[in-house]
Amino acid sequence: MEIKIESLGEIAAAARKFLDGMGENCIFAFYGKMGACKTTFIKAVCEQMGSHTIILS
Repeated sequence: MEIKIESLGEIAAAARKFLDGMGENCIFAFYGKMGACKTTFIKAVCEQMGSHTIILS
């Protein structure tokens, strides 16, 4: 699966698309260069899953 995010405004929709493409009981591993917005995307994924916990990094 490839999801391209062109702007910060697209992150929530990309997180939803990511989750819709995954099955239940999955474990995710993210990797990438520093500053690639991994934490920002993971925050959006958590929000889409219903988490209201503050995620720092």
